[in-house]
This record gives sequence, C-alpha cells and structure tokens, in this order.
Amino acid sequence: MKKGKLLIHWLGQGGFAFTTSSGKVIMVDPFLSFSARKDNMTYIHSTFSISPEKAKVDYIFLTHDHSDHTDEETLLPLLKANPKARVFGPPESCSHLKKIGISEERIFEVNLEHHLHIDGIKVISVYAECTDDNWITHYGYFFDFDPIKVYITGDTKKGLHKYVDKLKWVIEQKLDILIVCINEGFNNLGPEDAAKLTALINPRIVIPMHYDCFVENTIDPQKFIDQLKPSLRSRVVLLEYGAKYLYKLGK
Repeated sequence: MKKGKLLIHWLGQGGFAFTTSSGKVIMVDPFLSFSARKDNMTYIHSTFSISPEKAKVDYIFLTHDHSDHTDEETLLPLLKANPKARVFGPPESCSHLKKIGISEERIFEVNLEHHLHIDGIKVISVYAECTDDNWITHYGYFFDFDPIKVYITGDTKKGLHKYVDKLKWVIEQKLDILIVCINEGFNNLGPEDAAKLTALINPRIVIPMHYDCFVENTIDPQKFIDQLKPSLRSRVVLLEYGAKYLYKLGK
C-alpha cells in the first residue's frame, strides 16, 4: 500500500485496527468476544468480522480498564497468535494484563501525554475524562502515521465543556481523521458533545463509534449527524459493524 493511505477496520464498539502503508497493524481497544454476556448485555451481532486467534497485530493500545476496552477474552488469544505484539495502556489496564498472565516484557504502561515512536509512527496519549464515579485512568490516542493524523477519543465523559481545555493540543493538530464516541450511555460523550468536538477539530473525515454493539447501549448515528453543522455532515464516514475503509490523503 502506498504512503498516504491508511486502512481502517472498525472491530466494533470502540475497537479499531489501522493498517499502515508499511503493513504494520495497530489496534485500539479490540473487543472480539462475547464476554459481556456475563454482565447480561445482549449483543446486536452474532459474529465478529475477525477472530482474535486469526488476527494480525503488531501493537495494541488500550484506552482504559473497562471490559469492552481491556477484554481479556480477546487479548489472551490475540497475543498468543501474535507472540511479538506489544501492548500499551494506562496503569489499571497494565495491571489487569499482568494478573491474567501476560508477560511483563510485552506490557508498557503509558502516562498522560506520553510520546512514543514505534516503527515510524508517532503516538501520544490524550486526556479523556473518566466515565466512572470511581476514578480509573482514561486516555484517547493521537497517531501520526506520517503523514496521516488520527485522533481516537476512547470513552470520555459527557459534559465536554468541563474539560475541553485539556484537549487543546489535539484540537490544534489539523487532523485528517477523528474517531469519536457518540453514545452517551454509561456517561460517555453523546451526539451533541461529539458534534461540538468535531466542529472544534474540523477533521477531513469523522468516524462515529461506540454504538451498534449492545441492545441495551446503542444509538442511531443519524442523531450525531443531525447535530453537526451542515458543512461537516459530508465528512462523516459511517462504517457498518466490522467494516473496513481505505483513507487516501487528500480525498
């Protein structure tokens, strides 16, 4: 794949895989199991677009230690299938991984605004407001795939105005792609706040996420589109559950 292209695969919920022009695969919050059934959640879809036992990945980034973002039933087989893959995440996610037997050599704890350079990819952890009453560390991630710039919000709390100043740096990055949570269930960013963030960032394209996974916690993405300024609505890329999208710089 030529430079200036990025293959984006929505794994479902807040999970994405990015395949770079050099063939490296970076995943964020892969969620490829039915583990949430034990919490009485009802899945909308009966299959996943890929199984963790067959997926290729080089680097995994976790945003926070909620079961649909740090999912041991996904990560254990995924890491077994990719013995050289490494995992990056906040303290709680890293502690979780160590407790389930993943080698410490493969786990890298990330601090807020941590700068990483891996295989020519620049990664920076971005502030996200905890959605819990009991604080656990939440991040978003900024990726510079040289030259394509992507920001994925992860779960971040509704009430954007209360912490938007902490996102100032990433807002100013002239992003190509914003991947934003739009479902306000469980205190997440909802369609109105997601639209405000999109307007502030003014990305080339915006991909809504964190819906169409659970019957009990989903939203019609049209509600997000309706909140956008008319000039931004044409930039929305709605992915089907498990679908892939090839982004071409300048398109």
